[in-house]
Amino acid sequence: MKFFLFFVLSIAVILGIITFQNDTEISVKFINWNFSGHIAIVLAVSFAVGLLGGISLLVPPWWKKAKTARTYKKRIHELEEEKASGDADEAPKEDAESEESVKEAEEIKKF
Repeated sequence: MKFFLFFVLSIAVILGIITFQNDTEISVKFINWNFSGHIAIVLAVSFAVGLLGGISLLVPPWWKKAKTARTYKKRIHELEEEKASGDADEAPKEDAESEESVKEAEEIKKF
């Protein structure tokens, strides 16, 4: 949180310095769209568009990993409750379920 606040404040200071020192007007052309404005406004808008684009690329994988982590934590909790209740005293099955449990444990270790 402190880094983010420092980052935002430093960007604001840089944009403020640019605004006061460079009051020149520039023109931006994109396909058939034309915009004329102060350099600080153009820089701020282009920074915001880039920031939003980057965030939109990073959020979906983060959500997927968070969902997977929640699923694994829930499964760990269920297994711990099962073990504590004494249901785990039965002989373990040597079939696909035990192999699946081993695979789940390996995936959990990755986090």
